[in-house]
Amino acid sequence: MKSICYKNLQLRPVSKIQIKFRISRSLNMKSSCLFIIALLFFHSAHAQAKKDTVRCTGMQVVTTRSTIEGYLFNKTLSISKEELKKGFTLVSSDGNWKVDGFVYFYDFADGDIYMKQVLGNTVNPDEHDIFKKLKKGEVLDFTCINIERNGKRYLAQGFSVIIID
Repeated sequence: MKSICYKNLQLRPVSKIQIKFRISRSLNMKSSCLFIIALLFFHSAHAQAKKDTVRCTGMQVVTTRSTIEGYLFNKTLSISKEELKKGFTLVSSDGNWKVDGFVYFYDFADGDIYMKQVLGNTVNPDEHDIFKKLKKGEVLDFTCINIERNGKRYLAQGFSVIIID
């Protein structure tokens, strides 16, 4: 290869292979940067969405139980409709865990099913019209109970409530 001198600057002719390699390396850098930016964007979006939704899959299931505050940690509870109409809070059997959200299903006697996602651990009956329609013998199923400990979310075991008078 022949070198060209210009005021102590040496320029060398570049082959087509070297040009392709430099362009390829440049594109790889741009692609890598875009990938990292996209990854950071989706990670931050996921971190924000994490608190705005109740997740039912993709989390580790733990043996920690939850219940309605003031009741035993059983798989099935019997609670009067008047008590439920006052509102309630879900609590964990272990004080180190905090209920972060859950989903409940209300099974009507005629076969209809009502589903509601709750963020946090408290149900205010004014925000949930279904509590005005509770009837004896119908069932509330609590599932997808998201509990949090040390900033990480897990799934707790669900439970059912049979409505009594």
